[in-house]
Amino acid sequence: MGIFRILQKTPAFIAGIFIGVSTFLVAINALLRYGFSHAVPWIDELSILLIVLLIFIIQIQLEANNDQLSIDVIDSFLKKHPVIKRIFGVIRWALTITLYFVIVKAGLGIIQQNYELKSVTPILEWPQYLLFAIVAACMILTIITCIVNLVRELIREKGVD
Repeated sequence: MGIFRILQKTPAFIAGIFIGVSTFLVAINALLRYGFSHAVPWIDELSILLIVLLIFIIQIQLEANNDQLSIDVIDSFLKKHPVIKRIFGVIRWALTITLYFVIVKAGLGIIQQNYELKSVTPILEWPQYLLFAIVAACMILTIITCIVNLVRELIREKGVD
């Protein structure tokens, strides 16, 4: 499963680059704004876009490694009850797949509409359909990751590992 291993590692690398670039640019803009009374507007827009994309990119890795946000009390309870933990895992992955599929399906119309309208971001004038397509691609990779995890869990339940 080489692709699955890539999905477990690569998103964090990309997210690290995005957060590093965003932090660097915001620091420069703060220096320019407060030190020289002149800010660069495109830095704010780029930083926001990078952080938003980072959220969708890192979701792939979180699903691949099963590292999503959890509640300690529930997590502690589930560690003591592996069967219930498996059931919750299967339900969570099934719900994630379904929800992301619905969002991607609706998003395809938004991508097409932005393409036809030639919508762009306010300052950088980047095509919005492209940004929405990147988000949709990240969500599709998250769906694939959830499907792989779900199949692995179902195979493990049958005793085949």
